[in-house]
Amino acid sequence: MLPIGVAVEQKRFPRATVAFVTANFVVFLCEIVFFPFLIDEQVRVLTYGTGSLNPFALFTSIFLHASCGHVFFNNVFLWVFGPPVEDRVGPKLFAVYYLGAGVAANVLQAVVDAVHAPERLTYGIGASGAISGIMAIYLYRCWHTKVKMFIPVMFLPVTVRVPAVPLMVFFFVKDVVGGFSSFSSGTNVAHWAHVGGFLFGLAVGRVKRYGHEAAVENCETALMDKLRSGGGWDGLKDESTLVRLLDLSPEDPERHLQLAQYYTAKGEKAKARDSYRHAVQKHFVRNPYYGACALLEMMDAGIGTLQPHHHLRAAEELSGAGSAEEAYRVIRPAIGDGATGVLAERAYLLYLKLCRELYKDEEVASGIETFAKRFPQSVRNKEAAAVVKLAPGGIFPKKKEIAAPESARKTFEEPEHVTKHEMRLATCFNEFFAIFTDVRFFSLFLLLLPLWFLFPGYVIFPLVFITTGLLRIDWGGLLWRSQANEEQQRREAEAATLLNRAALADRSDNHAKAAELYEKYLAVDQANIQARYSLARIYENRLGDLGSALRHYRKLVEHAPAGHPYHAEAREMLSRPKRRE
Repeated sequence: MLPIGVAVEQKRFPRATVAFVTANFVVFLCEIVFFPFLIDEQVRVLTYGTGSLNPFALFTSIFLHASCGHVFFNNVFLWVFGPPVEDRVGPKLFAVYYLGAGVAANVLQAVVDAVHAPERLTYGIGASGAISGIMAIYLYRCWHTKVKMFIPVMFLPVTVRVPAVPLMVFFFVKDVVGGFSSFSSGTNVAHWAHVGGFLFGLAVGRVKRYGHEAAVENCETALMDKLRSGGGWDGLKDESTLVRLLDLSPEDPERHLQLAQYYTAKGEKAKARDSYRHAVQKHFVRNPYYGACALLEMMDAGIGTLQPHHHLRAAEELSGAGSAEEAYRVIRPAIGDGATGVLAERAYLLYLKLCRELYKDEEVASGIETFAKRFPQSVRNKEAAAVVKLAPGGIFPKKKEIAAPESARKTFEEPEHVTKHEMRLATCFNEFFAIFTDVRFFSLFLLLLPLWFLFPGYVIFPLVFITTGLLRIDWGGLLWRSQANEEQQRREAEAATLLNRAALADRSDNHAKAAELYEKYLAVDQANIQARYSLARIYENRLGDLGSALRHYRKLVEHAPAGHPYHAEAREMLSRPKRRE
């Protein structure tokens, strides 16, 4: 039983995993070349056990392997579980966890050997302990996934998808049982090293709360899959997934905002207002500008208004970011006739400045009079009267940089750019390890089994490996593959990349970039109604480009089926009098 893949999205090229896999094979080749010329004492300096307690060997022994099968199959496990873990924790932490698990594995195995048989000298090598630690972290961070397993049954390639949790528990229990069995019968497998590495990984996962991150990722994936299926928030049957996300991250304003958007789509204004209020308040603590945008979204959706101090804070943030028009809309509910006190004075003074910034001179003149009547004892009367002398364009500070919310950056960050060389390298590694799961590999292995008594393993094993690789090559495809097919595949890959980048840019509020990427994608695939609808909404609601929005709504009417929700919405948008050109 051999793992051959996991259904987990990855955004980064696994540099650390590639480095460790390469190091394992390079060191093994060095063993083949140089170790025959060394005496046993020199070799054992690099191993770790009761016979060699050299601290330096705690690390060197991780990269040493006893045979071709040892190094090959260890690295199969590392290539399957390493990249998804590295993608989620980062290459630096991955390297620390890998080496830390290897050290913990060596120490536990040495301690068990010293207690069980102190008179016997042991020497341990191999990356199994380090890989067990990575598998344990995978159990915590990706517990909701399934692992594709390869099982050779009578020369037939059988693959099954197994949930990660029972599979990892099976591997761990197997090593614990094997460890206790080794007390009564000798074995060359360091079961307690596997247990030590696994326990290290479990400890890391618990301390770093990777299980919680996995639960959040699982819910987010389920939510995004439902939204991408079409229909938007209206397409969700209930709010259970959103409520689950909110329970997992109660202090995350984005969760409250998503729930508010859902309730708005369902017409439940009371619940939507409450969720918007929480989103605005929590955004004000973390990222005030996004709190202001949430309040503006709430007003645009017709949900209502919040307390005056929320509107004042939002207007200050929007004006400071150069969005005077939006700030003007947000501040108006805070200057009603019933507003009194210092807060009302600040709100009205900001309103006057925004009117001046937007060249609303009539409102400025009447507003100065109203300010003097409503707040006759205010110390801001002189400042209010001087608003008319301010020069539009310089009343508010220059637009400041706005950082995306942490949750949006973390969850919907754009995939790391992968160079052509990295892509080719990843393809080579995938093909390399796929050979071990080919039924022809096991068939040749059994056919050449008698030769193991005549030749060493590092001769037979590569021979089987290379022969299987040659049999896997589609020679006819290499000879007859046309340049047109390659060009078509390249275009399809580029189009898929554009679509993903556009969606991520839109989610990160980089709307201008999202529109540019959607335009490029639609030039290739004009019939994609989801991309067309997203682009029309961006032009209409985010960029204020009504002409471009109407152009794409017309295209949407052409391409979307008559019964599709986007078709009906596009026709309704085009039929509104205020939207006619």
